[in-house]
Amino acid sequence: MHLVNRVGSIRSLLIEFFYGEYFKDALRNTFCVIFPIGLFFFLGYPQAAIGTGLGALVISLTDLPGNRTAKLKTAVLSVSLFFLTTFLVGLSFYSQWLTVIVIFLMAFVFAMMSAIGLRESVVGTMCIILAVFVLGLHTGNNLLFSLMVMTGGAWYYAISLIQTAILPFRSTHQAIHECLSATASFLLTKAKFYDPSTDLQECYKETIFQHQQVFEKQELIRNLLLTDRHAMESTNAKGRRLLNIVNSTFSLYEQVTAIHYNYDDLRKRFAGTSVLETVIVLIEFLASDLNKLSVSYLQRSKRSITADKNYAALLQNLQDIAINFEAADRETLLNIKLNLKQVSEYIHQVNNNEDQFSRINFSDFVPVPATFKTLLSHLSLSSPIARFSLRLALLCLSACLISYAFPNAKYSYWVLLTVVVIAKPRFSVSWNRNLQRLTGTFAGIVVGMIMLLLIKNPVILLILSSLFLIGFFTFNRPRYALSVFFITPCALIALSVLQGYSTEILIERSIFTIIGCTIAFAAAYIFPIWESNSIKPALARLLAGNYQYLETIVATKVGMGGLQISPKLARKLADNSLASFSETIQHLLQEPQIKHINIQMLYEIQVISYRINGMTTALNLSSTSGNMEMMQPFFKQALENIDFAIRNALSFDPGNMECVAPKGLENNKNLAETITALSLQLRAVITNC
Repeated sequence: MHLVNRVGSIRSLLIEFFYGEYFKDALRNTFCVIFPIGLFFFLGYPQAAIGTGLGALVISLTDLPGNRTAKLKTAVLSVSLFFLTTFLVGLSFYSQWLTVIVIFLMAFVFAMMSAIGLRESVVGTMCIILAVFVLGLHTGNNLLFSLMVMTGGAWYYAISLIQTAILPFRSTHQAIHECLSATASFLLTKAKFYDPSTDLQECYKETIFQHQQVFEKQELIRNLLLTDRHAMESTNAKGRRLLNIVNSTFSLYEQVTAIHYNYDDLRKRFAGTSVLETVIVLIEFLASDLNKLSVSYLQRSKRSITADKNYAALLQNLQDIAINFEAADRETLLNIKLNLKQVSEYIHQVNNNEDQFSRINFSDFVPVPATFKTLLSHLSLSSPIARFSLRLALLCLSACLISYAFPNAKYSYWVLLTVVVIAKPRFSVSWNRNLQRLTGTFAGIVVGMIMLLLIKNPVILLILSSLFLIGFFTFNRPRYALSVFFITPCALIALSVLQGYSTEILIERSIFTIIGCTIAFAAAYIFPIWESNSIKPALARLLAGNYQYLETIVATKVGMGGLQISPKLARKLADNSLASFSETIQHLLQEPQIKHINIQMLYEIQVISYRINGMTTALNLSSTSGNMEMMQPFFKQALENIDFAIRNALSFDPGNMECVAPKGLENNKNLAETITALSLQLRAVITNC
């Protein structure tokens, strides 16, 4: 059985790799880079080959997953800015000081583009990187080279847009696959709650982390599908089918989230029986089905997910066992069985693409596009974006001056390149990028040296360089360290074939990478953006999300009209605030201020808020409308507790090491009483800290 599962897992991984968007995009990108280089070198125009290849290489990194409209806008913006960037940097070559000023201004302006949106942010970063490469290549005819770079960019996006026109929902299928896969992982963490040998606090940490991963995938799906005007047309059959799939996928996750109990009490009540082990196996069956289903969306083929006979027998066995328990325990087991059955039904619903679609206002589920006024509003040192943009501009200025200190070095521009790639607004991201770039670079240098020492045939070396380029593109988004590892031997081999093998390339690559990493990390203390300063605002948003979600669901159950938002949107906003708070904690863990923060208390708040959201979801899916009149006083008290916590959030002291969370307030209570008890815990934590 284990061997079959292992073979199945390997098969799924291979399908995920070869059918996935990352590998296919890597093949496309490598072709778009190599073809113009080879063509122009063959025709005897080496400068044009370098220009078009550079344009295609750098612009390919701006091509994020998106629909046709988004990709077209990115294409127009990046191609035009690439020409302008190349031309202005080329003009500045008349004076080193003019070059420094141009790089400084470009770094600031392009970094500020992150205020507009993610796509604009990536385009801005790639423009800075392009400027660095132009510095290193020292072009001859500036206008011709600028046109060649623009041509390379236009060539790449022509291919990409044609592909998107032929396969408009390719990125959406990839996103659904990743969302289902992340949901399966989330479901497996739920199984650990039933294992007495695991620590519950660690289970909650892992579950909340997985929740964050699922939410990110859901947001990607929303941005891909709900902003696609063609897909949202009522006459678009494929678009409607995908809406049904996505609706079922999100409902599936909602059902999984609703599987929520007092697990410490559950473990004690069913210790010494086969109940806990049975539930774990049932959850593992469901996770396996979800993983199989997720793979089918990469292959674009409907895979039949049939209920396993063992699963059906175990589910029936759980019901048979429940009969032998007292009323309270029996009810709990039957609820668990019902939840698992409903999860299974949702999996089949996603698989069968049943028309469960309901009309909702989709525009509420995607962010409002930023405007030029949004950019202007960030032109202040109080804005984290402006502070980082100024920091990056100063870093680029310093890196330029350092590179000028090595006038005889051919690759001194790698200092500037390393700085631009590593420097990120958040301290923890810069630190992680630093480690990833250093380890990836030196591992890549070792592999590149071995290749150059063992292989002398330039054709074989260029083929290997192309394979490494495919590896770089494949892992650039999901695994940065691996992408650095692949691009290093790719660059070393290509430069060695082009300019002749020299240890100068290896030495300079190593030295200038270290210098760049050092100054980029040190600069994190210039205009720092510390997550410790974001705790209170993030906490306030977290509590507001709890409150709004619970208030909306209670109002829905009571039958109140005129709700401000729909239950689905309320859940999305609550999930968003929880994911944001969790992200803040993750980044805080690597900051120097962590020793002054009661991190355990932040974890407690995170867990309590997650449990309130989980219980609210369970309330939403339950059929308790008839009992709402009796439960209303509890919900009213819960909302008052959370509201009180919101009003005291800005007075919360994250550095109070003496603060502890009250325990054991929700044992053996119904849904309404449990939510009220959890809200009281939340109130106590916020006010006592």
